[in-house]
Amino acid sequence: KTDTGMTANQQAYDLFLKGRDLAYQRNASAIQQAIEYLNQAINLDSSFYQAQAQLFFAHQLSKTYAGIKQETAHSAMKDLFHRLASTNVDFPLKTAAKAQYLFEVENRPELVAPLYSLAKQQAPSDSIINNEALSFSLFNKNLTMKGVIEERMAYDRINPMDEVNLANLIEYNYLIGDA
Repeated sequence: KTDTGMTANQQAYDLFLKGRDLAYQRNASAIQQAIEYLNQAINLDSSFYQAQAQLFFAHQLSKTYAGIKQETAHSAMKDLFHRLASTNVDFPLKTAAKAQYLFEVENRPELVAPLYSLAKQQAPSDSIINNEALSFSLFNKNLTMKGVIEERMAYDRINPMDEVNLANLIEYNYLIGDA
């Protein structure tokens, strides 16, 4: 275990990796299975904060990709946010979870941009952080859809394995009518 919220428990770490990989697939069965794996990882190590932050975003994704009611997802996100906020361990995904919580649950968009900026500086190749920061910029009218796509293309040059996330972001924004 390190001061970045990781775990020394190999079984918990393996479950975390499975859950994280499934969450990136962004479909109902994968999101639901990701939530199960991440909960199992946290049950094995309650101070595995990276898994808690990943679970926060799995619940956030569950509204769009798994048909989970907003109230249900927000309740889980609120619980996870408070668990993360109660620790002194800091890492980029925790910063991004704080930004997303303030934006989506607390409706405090004026506090969000600096947090996403910090998280992106700390972890420039993290697809969740980049996707959520770009979505926030689009919803907050800081970027047009064209600007989002240009930023994603620049990101994909850093992380070419993440092109599926660009397609998912475009599809999601098309579905909500911003394309």
